[in-house]
Amino acid sequence: MDKGEFRFAYFSSKYQETFDFYKNILEFNLKFSWDRGPNDKGSVFGHGLGLIEILKQPDNEQEFNLGLDHRSPKGSFMVIETSNIETIFSKYKKRT
Repeated sequence: MDKGEFRFAYFSSKYQETFDFYKNILEFNLKFSWDRGPNDKGSVFGHGLGLIEILKQPDNEQEFNLGLDHRSPKGSFMVIETSNIETIFSKYKKRT
């Protein structure tokens, strides 16, 4: 079985406050983060076997549909990271 990651993820309009909460209040382990510009920031925190990914909600409408999908419904989502998506997709497709 692939050793990819499974993460709980969500966009936050209060990215810095959310980051500080996980880092300084809950003291979760910061696995990695990125800052590629004002509307492309994110961090992944770990606690036990769980991973939480926070992403900065873009500040303006022009940025909403670039890159990741920011359309409704809003809220949390799951990220399943794998290195072998074709094999996994094929396996599950046969089951449907």
